[in-house]
Amino acid sequence: MKVNTNRPDIGNAVLTFAEVKRQLEWPGGRGSTQAFYEQGTGWFMGMDLNSTSKSKNSRFLRKLFKSPGRGQVWFGYEGEEGHGQTRLAFYAYCDNAKTQHEVAKKLREKLRGKLKGSPIKAEERDGNYYNATVKTHSNSLRSDVDWFCTVFAALGLNLVS
Repeated sequence: MKVNTNRPDIGNAVLTFAEVKRQLEWPGGRGSTQAFYEQGTGWFMGMDLNSTSKSKNSRFLRKLFKSPGRGQVWFGYEGEEGHGQTRLAFYAYCDNAKTQHEVAKKLREKLRGKLKGSPIKAEERDGNYYNATVKTHSNSLRSDVDWFCTVFAALGLNLVS
């Protein structure tokens, strides 16, 4: 397998993560981690936003999600080996099914009519986490940064321009 080094996609993805993090005013260091991993035939490239007392947005999410661990959110790109399409994806790490369904409901209400083709789901339990997700193959907004920031804003987070 070879990566096409003539395409700027990987670099653009890294810049997208950095810009979303900047707009959220999320601290670096232990507050966030760029992550790439595989699970079965799936792959994930994105950013974990961890609980940190240095961020108002993190404190807000801690109350909203009640995440059982340090991780509060993962956002980025995911795909399946052998499939050409990549999805933009957002995972909210919730502590139980009730919180998960409340977060998914809030996202559905706030994102209605804003993100076309972006279903919001309460996923099956994954270890200690009950994930509420938003995913899409096609972004109807100006940029991927706009898509991710629209999801964060729908949760009630404050973003800077």
